[in-house]
Amino acid sequence: MSAGKAVYDSIADAVKALKNCDYKLIGIAGGSCSGKTYLAKFLAEKLHGSCLSMDDYYIGRSRMKDDNFDHPDAVDLKLWGVHIKSVKEGKAIKRPSYNFVTHEREAPRSWKPFFPVITEGLFTLLKPHADNLDLKIFIEADSAMRLSRRIFRDTALRGRMHDDIADQWRRCVEKMHNQYVAPQRDAADIIIYNNEAAKI
Repeated sequence: MSAGKAVYDSIADAVKALKNCDYKLIGIAGGSCSGKTYLAKFLAEKLHGSCLSMDDYYIGRSRMKDDNFDHPDAVDLKLWGVHIKSVKEGKAIKRPSYNFVTHEREAPRSWKPFFPVITEGLFTLLKPHADNLDLKIFIEADSAMRLSRRIFRDTALRGRMHDDIADQWRRCVEKMHNQYVAPQRDAADIIIYNNEAAKI
């Protein structure tokens, strides 16, 4: 691990350490079901800020070449970058909305940030848009734990079947994690380990 990174063994410890921070824009990256959304919401609540999720920037199945939702091409990173710049300036954006049941975009809605803004997603720490972040966090969790959380989440909330989830995990999720997500760890200022079963 590179010198200078702060490391925490739980989300609670990290949030406690950040409770008095004055950053405007915080980015959280990590693997599928590592706890990004949980951390972002927890941190926003404690810091009285707002959240912006990269999940809403999926382009939608009808615009995709294949069903690999874990590749950067599945996300409108160009629009994300434009919005990140606007958000840091305190400007309102036309925030997209993504439906995980239909796998398509819905009508955008106006959204005005209030600081700090906590952004989270699979590719939040990728350049060039990560250059606008004041603090970069990578949340880490074991592969088996992340798969367990994903099965629980997608069967309970997204109407998916266990076998389909496991098959997608083998075909795409972990390959893309190793290729695109895990390397973002090197760009992080903070590493958080989150292997507690309840944190999805």
